[in-house]
This record gives sequence, structure tokens and C-alpha cells, in this order.
Amino acid sequence: MMRIATLSLVFAACGGIAVVDGGSGTSGSGGQGGNGTSTTRTTTTTTTGMGSLCERACAAIQSCLSVSDCVTHCEQSPDACTLPHDEFLSCIAEQTTPGRCDMPPDCVALLTDYQSCRGILPQGSCGSDPTGNCSCEMIDMDDNFVVELNCTPEGQGSKCRCGFNGESVGNCSSPNIPACNPVGDCCGVIYNVPGYP
Repeated sequence: MMRIATLSLVFAACGGIAVVDGGSGTSGSGGQGGNGTSTTRTTTTTTTGMGSLCERACAAIQSCLSVSDCVTHCEQSPDACTLPHDEFLSCIAEQTTPGRCDMPPDCVALLTDYQSCRGILPQGSCGSDPTGNCSCEMIDMDDNFVVELNCTPEGQGSKCRCGFNGESVGNCSSPNIPACNPVGDCCGVIYNVPGYP
């Protein structure tokens, strides 16, 4: 069984379809290349596409979310951007601090790659006051969405409210007082794990 799982993981990494059946273990089948999707079956869970990464990343930030559809949105990432989204999700699942949902420094460049793939180029205004309060409102160039973040100092860092199209989608904490950066601060995690926008 271990050999089948290892071969399937290698095959899936090369862009094919891998099927691992946790049943009797007496037979297996090869895959087909070309479409960039993978399917994994075990005796307890069926995961399609990015499901396992989406589930892991969403679980890592669940306590910070105001919405319950993180995995559903996450799995709807455009096919052309699956690889950069997967890399970002993996980084978040492994490195973010549960309960804070902070943006690990190693994940910022991966998020930038994912947003570049999707053509997300929001523009807007950000500002802060001398006490460390910070707010941003960013509008997509195509006016498809608006993201808002409002952060207030808390201890050595800050607590942020992350909004999307006028609705709160989560709250998070940044270990540093933010520089009003909707990508590099914790709201970047809240927006981009589920794939908002």
C-alpha cells in the first residue's frame, strides 16, 4: 500500500490523476496525464482537486473567520491559478498561528504570485494615525470587489477586522502594528485562503 501511495503522489505532482483506494489494497490503476487535477480516495475521506489543502488552510484560520464557507470558496479557485494558490495554502496551513491568523513572512511572495495569476490589482487608499489605528479600502480595477481592513493596536501588535464588499469576513491579529497592507498583513490571509475575491 505504501508503494502505491508513493507512486500516486509522484504521479499527481506531475499533473496527472492519481487514485489511491484504501480498500483491500489488492489492485490499483494508473493515471492519465494532462489536466492538472488529482483525486485521492481513502476509506474515510474523498478529496478532489485542492480539497485537502483547502481543508488544512481553512482549518488553520477557522477561528478567525466570520463566514462558514471557506472550503467551498477555496476549492473554486480558477484552474489556471491552482499551483500558486496551492503553494500559498500550504504555507498558511504550515506556518500561520491558529487563533491569530497572521501572515507568515514566507507566505507573502506566494500570495503575490497567486494574486498576479488572478489579475488582482486593487487600488485605493490606506492611512494610519499617530496612535497606530490603520484602515484601508481597496477596489479592484474592474470594480468587481471592495476590501476593507481596520486595525487597532493591541499589545505589541494589532487586531484587525477584514471586510469584503461591505461584509465582515473575519478578524485577525498581526504580531506587528500593520503598515496598512491588505496583502502582507493578516487580512491577506483571511481574504486569500478562501479565495476572496
